Amino acid sequence: MAGNRTANMRTPQRAVAPAWRGAAFIVLFAVPSFLELGLANRKFGVFTGGFGASRTLDTPIEWAAFAPLLLLGNLLFAAAVAWIVVKLHRRRWNGLLFVFNLGLLVPGILVALIVARYEVMRYISDAMSFRVMRDLGGGSMTDALLYILAGQGLAIALAAAAIVFAAWAMRWAARRDAPASRRLYRVSRRWRIAFAAGLVALVPLMAIADRIGDTRFVAERFVTLAAVRGVLDLATDFDRDGYGVFGLTRDPAPFDAARYPFALDIPDNGRDEDGIGGDFTAVVAPHPHARLALPAQPKNLVIVVIESMRGDVLGMRVHGKVVAPNLEALARQGSHFPAYSHVGFTTASLKSLFTGEIAPTHPGASLFPLLKRTGYRVAVFSGQPESFGGIAAVTGMRAAADPMVDAHVLQDQRAGAFAAEGSLLVDEKRLLAAYDARLGKAPTDRPLFAYFNFQSPHFPYWHDGMENLVEPSPLSRSAITDGTDRATLARTYYNAVAWSDAALGALITRLKASGQWDNTVLLVVGDHGESLLDDGFLGHGHMLNDSQTRTVAVTNVRGVEGKFAGLWDLRDLLVDILSNRPPRLPERPVLQHIGDLDTPARIGLVDASGRIGYNPERGTWSFDGGHSELTDDALNRTQKRRARALIDLWSNARWQAHRKTPTSAPD
Repeated sequence: MAGNRTANMRTPQRAVAPAWRGAAFIVLFAVPSFLELGLANRKFGVFTGGFGASRTLDTPIEWAAFAPLLLLGNLLFAAAVAWIVVKLHRRRWNGLLFVFNLGLLVPGILVALIVARYEVMRYISDAMSFRVMRDLGGGSMTDALLYILAGQGLAIALAAAAIVFAAWAMRWAARRDAPASRRLYRVSRRWRIAFAAGLVALVPLMAIADRIGDTRFVAERFVTLAAVRGVLDLATDFDRDGYGVFGLTRDPAPFDAARYPFALDIPDNGRDEDGIGGDFTAVVAPHPHARLALPAQPKNLVIVVIESMRGDVLGMRVHGKVVAPNLEALARQGSHFPAYSHVGFTTASLKSLFTGEIAPTHPGASLFPLLKRTGYRVAVFSGQPESFGGIAAVTGMRAAADPMVDAHVLQDQRAGAFAAEGSLLVDEKRLLAAYDARLGKAPTDRPLFAYFNFQSPHFPYWHDGMENLVEPSPLSRSAITDGTDRATLARTYYNAVAWSDAALGALITRLKASGQWDNTVLLVVGDHGESLLDDGFLGHGHMLNDSQTRTVAVTNVRGVEGKFAGLWDLRDLLVDILSNRPPRLPERPVLQHIGDLDTPARIGLVDASGRIGYNPERGTWSFDGGHSELTDDALNRTQKRRARALIDLWSNARWQAHRKTPTSAPD
């Protein structure tokens, strides 16, 4: 009986009815389409709008342009996928296995890819691009993706279960499959003509949609339409400069290979190579670095960088408790001022802090080799790996430091199990213990330059061993989701800041106990800010606004003149202080960018007048942190002047980097 039952189970079945193949195709088309519609609206508010939604379909004409474009694009995509599945099955297109693969397996794979895409986009926001992902991963796409996946344990487990189920189901269907057909499946001439006509129709539909309101930008949220745009843009790149007429960033001169988006604008040649703001004419010499002139008895220098320290930590209270009592005491004793990062991620921020440059590629005037050459003992105690993103190489840190203690050296003492370079974190207590062991009894006949990097306020804002100083119940990483209450999230973050502040107090106590405090210049600063859902986003690196790029600088030196600084200004400020010159901030405009300086996703400027931002992809401007985006023809006279200042500052920075003008001062 059992043998007969097994034999019957393996007996091939009849060919499935054509209706089942049609139903499988409908599933292939409908399920990914409706899922993507829902995710696009949830992530970007493309249909209903909402907080942080910058581009929405809110007029009938936009809907009229978008709906047929998406419908046709997804139908053609489903047809192309179905044709590939047919070809892969060859003569077994008429059985149960084909229906299973077309109607369940392939849609399941597409659903998984769509969900994964939106998970990545949820983490790094609307400014997503491969270059931004790379920057967030310190130059490594692998590290960026590993970091994003670190908190997706449940999703990974579900995906693994789905794979196991699919394997079982495929085996089950294969045992019941129909015999192979005697002929290959042939697509009728009528359907081939319809498919070709659909492809042709996509071109005018895309061209029309591109010229109607926000339709162009909403369409880019959908995989199929983004792929169609990419193909059309490649096909219309007539001068082969990498840009066509269908891209979000369009070629202003499609038949001139010397003019294209992000081309280097050569000054005063009468041509507008990049299509932004006309010919660049405002060349300014590189900012001269302060020269170091040490007194007979040089002071020690200690720099403490607190990861992701927002600009509002001074004066912050949680449950009535002071978040940063040691930082506030230091501010009362000395000076404090807002400091703005040039980008929203760690690696570039630290390079600018130590070298005084916007996008350095070599040590140049970096404090590390400069102070090493003038007799300082250089020491590094960092809770992150300083090779991350080339920090140590570009700043000359590793060559100058002895001791060099970072998260690579202390990897076996890391907080947490995740060991990707972008996620290594060593607690502040471990760093202070390393300081005690290596410098606690070191001779003091040489001045000391010590750099500390405290990492606790980095997402997820809590790790084993951290004390709950101001928030008794901080959120765990798994508890931080899209629906997390902002107030609870903020308290968790400020508890991490309080933990770093406690370590700062312990360091100051050590300096006082060793008799070095009165002869030490101390600077505490963040590498950038942190968005705590203030603007609809969590983290840093994806927007140019105060929450993500504004931090605070605090020093024990009194009388620092000036109201704000960019991180690139702090190198010269410290050199002036060590040289016994009056400490002044230049208050020069702070250039900011997302992505590479040459091909940014956004650029911005902060000065005494406020903040201005420019989106090269859309050709739109924003002012003073507002969500509204203005085109060139909507700017008033004052806004045009500020816009011109931003473009000139950015163009000049690119031009000076292109010339590679030496900017380091002699010792």
